[in-house]
Formats: sequence, structure tokens, C-alpha cells
Amino acid sequence: MVDNSYTSKLQEYNRINNSFDKTLIFHVGVSAGFHSEVDAMMQCMLYCYCEKIKFVLYADDANFAGGHGWSEFFVPFCEQTHDPLNKIANPRYEVKPHRLDKRFLSVLLKYKLKADYLTADIFKKCIPRSYSTQFRVDWPLFNINGTPLNEFAKLRDIALHYNSRTKAEVTELIQSIRLPENYTSIQFRGGDKILEYGELMDTAKIINKIEHYKLEIDNLFIFTDDYKYVQEVKKLRPDWTVLTLTGENEKGYNNEEFNKLTWPQKRTHMIKLFAMIDICISSKLHLGCEQTCVNNYIKSVKNGKGYIPIMDRATLRV
Repeated sequence: MVDNSYTSKLQEYNRINNSFDKTLIFHVGVSAGFHSEVDAMMQCMLYCYCEKIKFVLYADDANFAGGHGWSEFFVPFCEQTHDPLNKIANPRYEVKPHRLDKRFLSVLLKYKLKADYLTADIFKKCIPRSYSTQFRVDWPLFNINGTPLNEFAKLRDIALHYNSRTKAEVTELIQSIRLPENYTSIQFRGGDKILEYGELMDTAKIINKIEHYKLEIDNLFIFTDDYKYVQEVKKLRPDWTVLTLTGENEKGYNNEEFNKLTWPQKRTHMIKLFAMIDICISSKLHLGCEQTCVNNYIKSVKNGKGYIPIMDRATLRV
């Protein structure tokens, strides 16, 4: 069955997007984790709408899609370019001044594709929090009325629309754990995020904070990359029914290590990531880990409803 609301939104988005005279070629999946990449992409889409810049996507070498491009997981939502020069001439950040060869290639790419901007030209303007938490966007088509960081995930209806294979695989995985009708979700982030912040999340302190809020929890879904958090919660609160998709062998996500996996391994990981995120979005209450990009996404989708920050953004303090 065709989703008319999705179809009409997609058509109207492209009508508006294609009406702009200036053009950006946005390179997604350059080097960072999935939600760092796509959250930034959607924030750049908002920027382009406000500045009347046509948004064109390059995703052929996206690090989360195994070289299979945007269509590996999602339905294309805008015009795409497939020029391989984007791989080396369209980075996320500005090329250093002394790299004249790469600066020349970026100029050449713009000329070749008749583009006014590449990723780095926009990224430096719209991603810093001085912009994303201050500037306001009004876009009735997506019911957007607020700052980019709060509102960007409303673009997911078109920008992250699963293709039929992805939808079937995600649905099957979610159904495999038999979620109850009412449940709470929480994220515990380990792996390279711990290396970034320099300390471990303290499960006992997080449980204490949950109890401080006087939250009634019977069923808790744990979204984590490290199974030890599941074990610790079960030990501390044996009265809770704890659910997870994390395997006992998982000891923390590391983006560098992830990029070394074979494509079948990566694809399995991505489907599970999508499923865990969807489970958190559907929960009656999500307890957010504020220093992760995926939490920014979940928080934005929930739009202030059924969300409590349980861990401080700047540190791992609870």
C-alpha cells in the first residue's frame, strides 16, 4: 500500500528543493558514525531550505552502506550525484590551506557539477551549536518550528525512509524480543565514546537517578553496545524485566574497528542499530544519554514527549 502522506511530502520537498538556484553537493558517510553523519545531513538540509540552496546528495561510498550507496537501506529522497571525484574532493571539513592539490580538486568538482557549495562550505556554518541551538526554522511541510538541533529528525519521514528489505529485516528483529505494550528505554554508551570522555558510565548512579525521578519501571529496554551494562542492571534491579538486542559477546562499539568489518557483518550491525533506535522511539519513556549523536536523534523524534535526560551531555555525570 502506498503511503500517500509520505509520497506527498517527498514530492513537495523535491518541488521546493529543486526550485532553488544555488546548489550544494553533500557527501554523507565520510568518516564518522552513522548518526553523526545523517544527523548532520538533516541539519544541513534545514540550512539549505532556509538559505534557498538546492540539496544534492553523494552517498556512493557511504561508510555505513558498504559501497552500495544510499539505496542499500533507504529510499532516495532527492537528486543524487555519482561523480567519484566526490570521494577525494568533497570532505566533511575544510581542506588545509597547504593542500593545494585537494583545494584545486574541490574547485574542479564545483565547476564540473555546476555546484555552488560542497559539504565543508556548509558544515562549518550549520553544525556548531552556536547556530544549531539558536537559529529558528519554520517549515510547515514537516511541522518544523524551532531550532535545527531540536527539530532536524522530523525530516526522517523522507530522509530516512526504509526500503522494503530494510523495513522487513528491522521489523523481524524487533518482533524477536516480544516487547510489551508499555516499556521504558535507556541508552548506555560504551566503546569509543568512553575513550572520548575518559571514564565509564556508573550504572549504580544511573539507577539511583531513575529512582530519584520516582519512575515506575517494570520493563526496561537497554540500548547499548556493551553487554556488561545489561548484566549490571539485572543485578541491581532483579525486579525489572530487562530486554535487549545486545549480544553477550559485545564489549563496546568502536567506529575504527567497525570500518574494518566485512560488509555482511556491517550490514547485520546496521539493521540491529536501526531496530534498537526504533524501539527507543516507540517507548513510553526514553532515558537519554545526552553526549551521543543517536540520542540527539531520538530526542528530536520524541519532540519533548516521553523523554528524560539521564546523563549529562558535557560529561558522564548523572
